[in-house]
Amino acid sequence: MKRFIIFVISFLIPILLLGVVLEVFIRKIPNDYISKADYLNKNANTIETLILGSSHALYGVNPDYLNGIAYNASFVSQTPDLDLAILKQYESEFQSLKNVVIRLSYATLFEKLSDTSEDWRLKDYNLYFNLKQDYKFKYNSELLSVKLKTNLKRLYNYYILEESEQNISEHGWGINSGLKPPNDLDEAGKKAAIRHTADDFEWYKENTMIFEEIAEFCQQGNIKLIVVTFPTISAYGANMKKDQFEKTLEYGKFLETEYSNCRYYNFLNHPIFETEDFFDGDHLNAQGAKKMTDLINTVLN
Repeated sequence: MKRFIIFVISFLIPILLLGVVLEVFIRKIPNDYISKADYLNKNANTIETLILGSSHALYGVNPDYLNGIAYNASFVSQTPDLDLAILKQYESEFQSLKNVVIRLSYATLFEKLSDTSEDWRLKDYNLYFNLKQDYKFKYNSELLSVKLKTNLKRLYNYYILEESEQNISEHGWGINSGLKPPNDLDEAGKKAAIRHTADDFEWYKENTMIFEEIAEFCQQGNIKLIVVTFPTISAYGANMKKDQFEKTLEYGKFLETEYSNCRYYNFLNHPIFETEDFFDGDHLNAQGAKKMTDLINTVLN
């Protein structure tokens, strides 16, 4: 038995050491979470307009076109609990903050990142943003959160091919001008709407409470809160579930009524946006982001 235990230990130690080495090298790969955390750590006290939300905000608002000093702290699949956590993380440092722009999309009130297939992204908030969220142990490790095949590909792409994982501008906008749209944008819009349709309203109550906490945070700091429903391809809107979207609109109007510092804008079908402004069924391209950011400017002034 003793010889067997020694054999097992001698077998496991090299594997564990290899795992530690891989973990260290993966964490050294520059990424957008590292970049945004670094920017906020150094510049949070100068930011006048902060953009929060998921990919609609990440790709849809380019701070370079906003008046004053602005930064986009959105990420793909970011849910309201994480928006609030970022606000709280830098609360004492947001000394110049005047405006918070946050998305209220079709799926926003009906999902939580930890309960989706994108839950692996939680490790990025723990490892690189230090948000101190109460997540499972695996979300404190790259190797435990992401498939080994994916991590090996990342290592190869960065250390061998010297390809970057960073896809944001200096002020946090998701660079998308090089993304090629699908052949059928309408089909892409339909699929995206179906994907964002909730099976139930399990997370609605919690997410609305979080939004109200965000509104109160802003109200106490004399910060204007701009809540925005972003434009999509018409096929996306045509395939939304009526009651889910109606609850979204109703809640946006509720926030505006309940909080004097809050304004809600539904730009879903705004006439200035055309098919050429999208890189897929529900995300604006660089041209569309310029139009969207110009609209945001008008409501901030």
